[in-house]
Amino acid sequence: SYAQAVAKNGKELMIIDAMGSPKNVYYSNNSGLSWTTYTTIPSTYSTEKLKASLTHFILYPNFKSANGATWEDFLPMAPAPKPYDVAVTGNVVLTAMSQGYFGYSLNKGHTFNYLSSTKVSASNDLMAAKAVDANTFLAADRKGNIFISTNQGQTWTQKTTSTVNNVPRKFSVSNDKNTIVLSALGSAYVSFDAGNSFAYLNTSTGSAHFQTIKPVTGKVIDVSPLYSAPSFTHTGFEFYDFNTSNARTLIGTVSVNIAQDIIDVHMANDNVGYLMTRVASTNETIVYKTTNGWLNTSTVSAIPTPSTGIRTYDGRYGNIYTFGTDTVIICGSGNPVNNQTNFYHISTNGGLTWNIVYPDFSVPTNVLGNE
Repeated sequence: SYAQAVAKNGKELMIIDAMGSPKNVYYSNNSGLSWTTYTTIPSTYSTEKLKASLTHFILYPNFKSANGATWEDFLPMAPAPKPYDVAVTGNVVLTAMSQGYFGYSLNKGHTFNYLSSTKVSASNDLMAAKAVDANTFLAADRKGNIFISTNQGQTWTQKTTSTVNNVPRKFSVSNDKNTIVLSALGSAYVSFDAGNSFAYLNTSTGSAHFQTIKPVTGKVIDVSPLYSAPSFTHTGFEFYDFNTSNARTLIGTVSVNIAQDIIDVHMANDNVGYLMTRVASTNETIVYKTTNGWLNTSTVSAIPTPSTGIRTYDGRYGNIYTFGTDTVIICGSGNPVNNQTNFYHISTNGGLTWNIVYPDFSVPTNVLGNE
């Protein structure tokens, strides 16, 4: 047989007989002197992972129980698969999912709310979402249609109408909530009036650009590849900022010695920022850093990523998250062993070195989007 055993509070024990039919839960509140048997374990998963907190036994990823008699589904299954984007704003977490669904949490993801009867977009996958604050939510579907809700997703107002398949990637919002930019594999949208209206960002179209926002000044930063004549080979990146008139100014450049795709750019503050690129020929991830708002840029590290098996859109997936200026998390599409997406890289020294982390929960082996 196969069993898992955990303990909480020093004397409460639980054992799951994973091979039983039905599966049995054995619980003791006296360090194993006596046991109570329950057969109420949820049967949603075939390889349950049993853990314990100070107050509950946890059956990953979404059930908890005080003693095994009953189990609470505190993180219910989403109404659709494939969350294409997961975005955090303070305590608020938003997910953009396939088939036009979304979910939100007001407590850092400990519990989630899904309006399973309401789709944000009736016919297209949601590719990006972001909470401006605890009430105002943003979402964008695969075509680049942008929606805004001011009542936690109960109702939505469509702000743009698009027919192109520009595949939005993420929203960035300034600290004063006035400047919003939606980055995409196609053209980017920008709002300088807190989401009341959106327009195309005044840059060349195409999937080679990516954007972020200087959080305090609210200036949009656009990164674009630099090609040199006469061969028009990729030789660097250019950094532009945009004012509220949607006028752009070149602020800096950096040279590269091999062609790279821009994956994400993110500002930790108005000075410190990180740029993530991927070498198409090897799928190696390269991380660049600035400490003066992209006036100057340097390469800080390179991270191997899968050499085979990159799926549609995956080659351009990956997000940067910062906690302060030196703790950086990046996600990607796959690992070097089997192309799973159950990992992230973390650096605590400003991107100089990285550790790979595999979260302790089960995920499918084929998932698009960002972990």
